[in-house]
Amino acid sequence: MEKLEARAGPFAHELEQVYGRALCGSGQPTAGKSWLSRSTDWLERNQHPASPFLAAARACLGQCVLKLGDRREAARLASLAKGAFEKQPNVSPYYKKPLLELQQQLAARSSN
Repeated sequence: MEKLEARAGPFAHELEQVYGRALCGSGQPTAGKSWLSRSTDWLERNQHPASPFLAAARACLGQCVLKLGDRREAARLASLAKGAFEKQPNVSPYYKKPLLELQQQLAARSSN
C-alpha cells in the first residue's frame, strides 16, 4: 500500500477505492475491505462529513462488509451515507448508487 501512495500521491485513496471495489465484486471481500477501509479512513480525515465522495465510499465499504456477514456494520455505514445525502439532496445519482444498492442488499437480507 505504501508503494501506491508514493506513485499516486494525493489520488491514492481513489485508486484504493477502485481496487477495493474490484476485489469485493470479484469474490475477495476480505482483501477488498482492507483497501476500501483505508480509502474511507482517508476520506473521513480529509472530507466534510456530508461529502458525497465520503458517503459513496461508506456505502461501498458497507456492501463489502455485508458480503463478509457483518450486517450491523453495513447498516451503520448505510445510515452514515444516507445522512450525508439527506444534507445534500441534489447530489448526482452516480454518488447515490452504491447506497441504493446497499439498501437493497440489506432489505433482501432482512427478508430472508
